[in-house]
Amino acid sequence: MNMHSYQSFKKIAIIITSLHILLNISWLLIFKHNDWFLKVGSNIFSTTGPLIATIWLYQKYKKENVSFRKFWLFPCLANICYILAMFCYMYYDLYLNIEPPFPGVADIFWMLMIVFYLIMFSYFTLLNGKSSRMIQFIFDTLIVMVVATTISWEFLIKDILSHSQDFGLLYKIVYVGYPIGDLGILFGLLAVFNLSNLKISSKAFSLMFIGMLSFLIGDSFYLYLVSNELYYTGHLVDSVWPSGMLLFALSAFNHTAEKGNLYESNLSEIKHIRVRHLLSFRLWLPYISVIALTIIMFNKGTEFNSFVLGLLISVLLIILRQILTLIENEILLEKSVIVNKDLEKQVQQRTQELYQRNQQLKDTIKEVQYLAYHDTLTGLPNRRYFEIQLDEILHQTNHEKKVAVLFLDLDRFKLINDTLSHSIGDILLKLVAKRLKDSIEEDGIICRQGGDEFLILLRNTSHIKASAVAKKIIESLSNVYKIEGHEIFITCSVGISIYPDHGKDLDYLIKRADAAMYLVKDNGKNSHQVFTHDLDEMITRRLNLENGLRTAVERKELLLYFQPKVDLKTKGIVGMEALLRWQHPEIGFISPTTFISIAEETGVINQIGAWVIEEACRLNKEMQMEGLQPLCVSVNVSALQFLQPDFYDQVKQTLTLTQLDPQYLEIEITESIMQNSQNVSTVLLKLRKLGIRVSLDDFGSGFSSLNQIKHIPLDILKIDKAFIDDIVINPKDQA
Repeated sequence: MNMHSYQSFKKIAIIITSLHILLNISWLLIFKHNDWFLKVGSNIFSTTGPLIATIWLYQKYKKENVSFRKFWLFPCLANICYILAMFCYMYYDLYLNIEPPFPGVADIFWMLMIVFYLIMFSYFTLLNGKSSRMIQFIFDTLIVMVVATTISWEFLIKDILSHSQDFGLLYKIVYVGYPIGDLGILFGLLAVFNLSNLKISSKAFSLMFIGMLSFLIGDSFYLYLVSNELYYTGHLVDSVWPSGMLLFALSAFNHTAEKGNLYESNLSEIKHIRVRHLLSFRLWLPYISVIALTIIMFNKGTEFNSFVLGLLISVLLIILRQILTLIENEILLEKSVIVNKDLEKQVQQRTQELYQRNQQLKDTIKEVQYLAYHDTLTGLPNRRYFEIQLDEILHQTNHEKKVAVLFLDLDRFKLINDTLSHSIGDILLKLVAKRLKDSIEEDGIICRQGGDEFLILLRNTSHIKASAVAKKIIESLSNVYKIEGHEIFITCSVGISIYPDHGKDLDYLIKRADAAMYLVKDNGKNSHQVFTHDLDEMITRRLNLENGLRTAVERKELLLYFQPKVDLKTKGIVGMEALLRWQHPEIGFISPTTFISIAEETGVINQIGAWVIEEACRLNKEMQMEGLQPLCVSVNVSALQFLQPDFYDQVKQTLTLTQLDPQYLEIEITESIMQNSQNVSTVLLKLRKLGIRVSLDDFGSGFSSLNQIKHIPLDILKIDKAFIDDIVINPKDQA
């Protein structure tokens, strides 16, 4: 049922209840002097009211959540017992037209009705938990119960006992059971009323309270009429029972809860109601009861009777209640003092914690600010810091003073990472940063651009001074690094741009220093270069080469040429070397010295190198199939390609694919790969075991030594020409 339908049904229920009460009272007044109509109408209204209430309560029982579901079952069962009792009563009163027997079957069901109401209040009290003010709860309930018991004894129970002396024990038990049962229901109602943490809406509880209180008043008044022989079927008191049951059933339409959250939507409403209405009425209820008992006592006379006894007990309970309340308040006051002290300690502790956290926050902010402008590995300022400093210096510097930007890149640093591990590469970067600081000192600002690139800012400088600093840096970085048992040699390429000659903003200066650095890379590395405007064209050409190189293999622009190896003694061809050329569709033939370094920097070298090995093996096999002399083809392999984890598997797979015998393939490496001789040796041994020859090219052009190559499994050693150029004329070289 959606909310709109629920509200509509609720309005209909209110209308039905109002009409039933109005029609019931009107019928009893209109047909007061017509016994038959009065009797029939009274019994019909007394049955239909509880029947309608039972239907509503059962619907609520079916739709309620688990925790409150049983609560609605008990009043539903009580109403059913009342209806069954009424049917028994009407059987005698209307059908047989005789006075119903007492005690009879109807009394059994009425007694069961009282039992179910008592169970309902017990369950409701258990469901709602304990009261936060237990002493007041107990004494308030006892005071009202003493007053109610006194009145009930004086007006009902005493008269019942006096009129039933001539009857049997069962008659007395049943007769007295009604007022005692009503007192039990009143006790349950008061217990619920005095709870301070009701989990039910104020409207629902008000309807329950009014409904049950009406029922009890009607039942007590009925017993008074019966004991004084004033009751007859159709008396106005007959309208009170069905009216009370209908009002109680209406509470089911005002009792709603959120799914999975027990009545949280009504908690704020309950608190306001209890503070503004229920609390004040509940506190005054014991005193009102005692005042009412006093008035009745004076009307009855001043002799000692049950009223006087009840009044004395009530006053005594009030005095005890006040004494215990004062004691409880003293205890609460002491607890509040302790709580306040604890709160003060907690506040102080919390203040200290906040202070410490504030300090931590300040430290964190400083750390974040440091990390925002510094490199975590080397401790140098980062690119952002460099840009801010450069921008400030450019705004403060006039055109007569020059500022230099040096763009430094370590040569073949990736090779160090791949051969010796990234951890050693990180240590190397830290050592490089230290040497840069020692070289620059206070002359400028050094920052790490990222990876193996660094930026250097020189104030109040010139072309000559900037070049001198670059030479000093190159010389400093070229000295050997000893890291974890490894002797590592590293060089660098430096590009220089000058403000305002090469640009008037930081982007242009950094970009043009970068372009000058790449020119150094293309010309053999390990040097420096000052930017010239001719480099703009070179940058564009390099960019075009990079883009074209990425698709050169797919477009079949790469070609292999075979250079024969000749035995000088026999003049016979003993082998051949594969030479790679790039036939660009616009530029024409491009030398490998131009594009190989670009391929290594962009990572395309792995794709090109794999194609070269496969193409050399395929062409060599084709030449052998055509009947030419079987020769070993030598293929140059880049250090970056050789150090790939799957290099050996690629070579083996290529030989299988081309069906070339491994003895006709020679892998040629350079001494730049010798930084990690142990890993290199492992791969070379596997290649040689497969039957492939291994040669080392350009030995003597770098930093490797004979001590290193003696641990490398080689078939051929190619000595660089520069190593023996002066062997005839230089005694040191001869030695």
